[in-house]
Amino acid sequence: MSRDKRRCTRFEIDLPVSFKITPKCASISLGTTIDISATGFRLCCREQLKVGHHMLIALTLPNNETLKLRVKVAWVQNAYFEAYLMSEFIMGLRIQEPLGDDERRYVKFCAQELIKREQEQKKQEKKWFGKK
Repeated sequence: MSRDKRRCTRFEIDLPVSFKITPKCASISLGTTIDISATGFRLCCREQLKVGHHMLIALTLPNNETLKLRVKVAWVQNAYFEAYLMSEFIMGLRIQEPLGDDERRYVKFCAQELIKREQEQKKQEKKWFGKK
């Protein structure tokens, strides 16, 4: 049985992300998170970035607050969708330290979301299995 080596719990959530591959790039690329944790997230987009690439991304939370996060590409996988005849890339992005105000707000959002999801799960368990 393999253990997950992550420092932080990851959970599924689709959040819109936009970024410029380089600061001088005129075009803006779009993507969506697949899952997130307090230390990073998995992103799906059409651009293939190189491992080790640093960039500033804009991530929009469910309350429409947009955070600017400094990230580093940790890994990249090609995901070919035959039905659409297109390739997309799935990347692991790591939040960079030292944490600024937006990175701290992101970590706080992750913590609050985890607490909310845990409370919802406990309610479901009570509903299904009765009080404990």
